[in-house]
Amino acid sequence: MSRSSPWGCLSDITILVADVRNYTLFSEQLPIFRLSAVMSRLFRSATEVVEASGGTVDKFIGDAVMARWIVEEAASVGDTVLAALWCSVDLNRCIQEINRAFPNLPFPLTIGVGINSGQAALGNVDLHNRRNFTALGDSVNFAFRLEALTQKLGRSVVIGSDAYHHLPEKIWKRRTQSVTVKGKDAPIAVCVANFDELNEFLPPRTPSPWGSSSAHAFDAGRSASVTRRLGA
Repeated sequence: MSRSSPWGCLSDITILVADVRNYTLFSEQLPIFRLSAVMSRLFRSATEVVEASGGTVDKFIGDAVMARWIVEEAASVGDTVLAALWCSVDLNRCIQEINRAFPNLPFPLTIGVGINSGQAALGNVDLHNRRNFTALGDSVNFAFRLEALTQKLGRSVVIGSDAYHHLPEKIWKRRTQSVTVKGKDAPIAVCVANFDELNEFLPPRTPSPWGSSSAHAFDAGRSASVTRRLGA
């Protein structure tokens, strides 16, 4: 749910961060034009699967994608977490398709995914007359920290407790562990899984509660509303 803040709107959201592993080494071994073709295919495919799941691509950062799902009356926190998890499965499928489409890559592309839920500020960031509607807050930062744990833990997906506690206990009960995360004073609990495991234990997909394009129309309306309220 949402309420106003001086900067924008405070909303409950679920955040997904997906990052290409060993991208620096990958990019150093590939001609620039071929690298551009691979990454363009990845960004295009990522946008398609995020939007198909009712989410919005917040931004691309280098080789990483940040996506978000907003909790509204039609969608509970649990709905957004499940949407993000199924989206991560689809992102991995896209990666496999890219590996098949570009058979002579230095090594197969893989991704790690971090998923977190919590409150964030949604609003326009002004960058030299360019507006970027984005989410900010500790819940967003923590999603990036969770993604960074995937290689350390040897898993494809790491989910924060504020996200997985909104899922049925049978999904996460035997998949949690305690880890130390930079910026947190005490160890935190996370749920970990590989992509093939997600296919096995996630409940069947259901039609998106947001509809095929409502999430993006909502973003556009929210951005315009914030702009008017702040007099930008």
